[in-house]
Amino acid sequence: MLFANIYSAMEVFLQDILGMFLMKKQEYKEAFLLSNKDFSDYKFHFNEIYQKLKEVDYRLKNSIDNMIYHKLDKIQSIFESTFGIKFPDYKYINENLKVRHDIVHRNGAKKGEKEWQVIETEKLYELIDHMDLFVYSLFKEFEQLN
Repeated sequence: MLFANIYSAMEVFLQDILGMFLMKKQEYKEAFLLSNKDFSDYKFHFNEIYQKLKEVDYRLKNSIDNMIYHKLDKIQSIFESTFGIKFPDYKYINENLKVRHDIVHRNGAKKGEKEWQVIETEKLYELIDHMDLFVYSLFKEFEQLN
């Protein structure tokens, strides 16, 4: 469970930092709306504009709440296009995502096999090191936005 919890902590961090910074500046909201495909099909009549403006923050928060934060390729695109930051390398984190899925969705059983995921202490600490570097690097990028 600790292995999966490391991913959960990362997901909460990504959601919190996205929400906090997105709602901080109008330019971030605009960049998010313009680059996010989920909003591109949203149409309304011009006489509804003031009502729709009142809904923008609600729709942004709803979008943030419903994202899947372990899909890092999508998150990378959103963070880079919204904030203009450099997203850190996440190759190791992505490569081990399958193990997280086995733990979360199949109680540790490998998908399609009769084998269980066995997480050695060394592998757990290796994931922690990679996750720590990823989160710290991303945090440093956001610190520069202030």
